[in-house]
Amino acid sequence: MEPSLLPPPDPTLPRWDCQNRQLWLGDRLLKTYRPRSGHGQIAILAAFEAAGWHVRRIDCPRPFFTAGGREAVRRRIYDIVRNLNHSLPPDTLRFSDDGPALGVWWERMPSKVVDSH
Repeated sequence: MEPSLLPPPDPTLPRWDCQNRQLWLGDRLLKTYRPRSGHGQIAILAAFEAAGWHVRRIDCPRPFFTAGGREAVRRRIYDIVRNLNHSLPPDTLRFSDDGPALGVWWERMPSKVVDSH
């Protein structure tokens, strides 16, 4: 389908554009990855994209996360999730690891409403 014929993105769901290495929320660009950077983050974003983002939790993609034993994998996931969250605007998305289960969650963060009174 041509890009002009695609429906507009769902503003409530993230979208990973693998070709351009960009993470979007609706029509808002959240993050762009340089070539040869963020391989672990990209693997997680690609897994969520493949699942359609309606899934809030994924098991960490394999075989990328299998080397070094369970504790090494857990630490690697923790670091990758921390880097995923780095530089994301505060009112957009937040990723978190689920510790011993070796998975990753995502959630929408509430928009901050400024009270003018």
